[in-house]
Amino acid sequence: MFRALVQRLPLAATQASITVPQRGFKIRLSNQISKLPLKVLHVRRLREEVASHQGFFVMQSVDWSDPDWKPLKEDLRKMKVRGRHVKNTLMRVALEQTQYRALMPIFNGPNTVLFFPSVEIASKLAARLLKQQNCVVFAGALANTILDVEDVRALASVAPYERSVAEI
Repeated sequence: MFRALVQRLPLAATQASITVPQRGFKIRLSNQISKLPLKVLHVRRLREEVASHQGFFVMQSVDWSDPDWKPLKEDLRKMKVRGRHVKNTLMRVALEQTQYRALMPIFNGPNTVLFFPSVEIASKLAARLLKQQNCVVFAGALANTILDVEDVRALASVAPYERSVAEI
């Protein structure tokens, strides 16, 4: 029932209604978003983030309060990268009707998703993640393309955009 409800949920609905036939009730979507079930709101936010960013990396969940991660955290802030710990079931439901459907099996343990705003930041971010100790990157997505671990490593070896332009 939850998946059917989320699949029919418009991405940016201001006023709509969804009827759940098995239960015989209607959920009204309006400006009062807080009346929606919390899981539906989380899936909706995840879908919006996937749609609004150029790409993302999926990595093993980390404890950001650990001092070893502080330099990486500062770099992520400078690059305007948004990190989220995600509930695996909710992320799988959010990816179900997107071009990233093939990434659904990766979400089976504690994961962190790093959303990046532009393609130029992707190689810097990949290089920075691979330098970090105890950082395990499972996969990623970049401009509607799914990246496996080898693709992420290859992306990390690409020279940053600024350096490539300077060399020309």
